[in-house]
Amino acid sequence: MVLKGTRKRPACTANDIGHTYLPCDRQTNTRTATYYYNKPCDTTTGVNLPPAVAGLPCSTLFIVQSSQFVLNRWRLTGMQCDVGSYLPFANSSCAKCNPGTYSIGGADVYGDWTL
Repeated sequence: MVLKGTRKRPACTANDIGHTYLPCDRQTNTRTATYYYNKPCDTTTGVNLPPAVAGLPCSTLFIVQSSQFVLNRWRLTGMQCDVGSYLPFANSSCAKCNPGTYSIGGADVYGDWTL
């Protein structure tokens, strides 16, 4: 039964899923990667959320500042990826960049070349 004036939500798709890290557990120095729906969708149909991934190493935030920009980047404690590799979300090992993307090392990957 659909109430008058209400619409049925579309089935959830992979594009409806976002992800984030929970705060670091200081006792174990680990954190959990979790997934969530980033817009309303029908959670009973379509794509389900991936399971949370626990036990990932914590990270520290460092800020690079110059007179022209402020760059916030995350670096995993004890984790450094080589140039051309990056750290995928919810993983603890580096992966090679996909065609059209690049990494200068560390844990970040860049694929948007617009300013």
